[in-house]
Amino acid sequence: MHAQDPRALPKMQLQCIGNKPTRQGDIGSFECLIPNQNFVEMSSYQEYLKLKARVEVLQRSQRNLLGEDLGPLTTKELQQLEMSLKQIRSTKEQMLQEANRTLRRKKLVVKIPFG
Repeated sequence: MHAQDPRALPKMQLQCIGNKPTRQGDIGSFECLIPNQNFVEMSSYQEYLKLKARVEVLQRSQRNLLGEDLGPLTTKELQQLEMSLKQIRSTKEQMLQEANRTLRRKKLVVKIPFG
């Protein structure tokens, strides 16, 4: 597969052949033939480009959450980032509080003498 713009690939048409319906309501069976692999390659390449763009967005978001590359962000984006960080801190705090409660319960169980 070539790393080229999918718009540069030739236009493809699917050719469908099939049995004619034998009675009313019968759709018949159809087979679609792809004249060559360009259609599949084009679809795969487009999917690759979408996934690559998604990875770039996620990596940029991760860098922002770590406090990196904040210069180009707008005020609105910075506010959204701050809200995301507040939510992350809140979730982490809840998890730590639950872990502390669990440890305290275990500590009490260990202190109770067996009779």
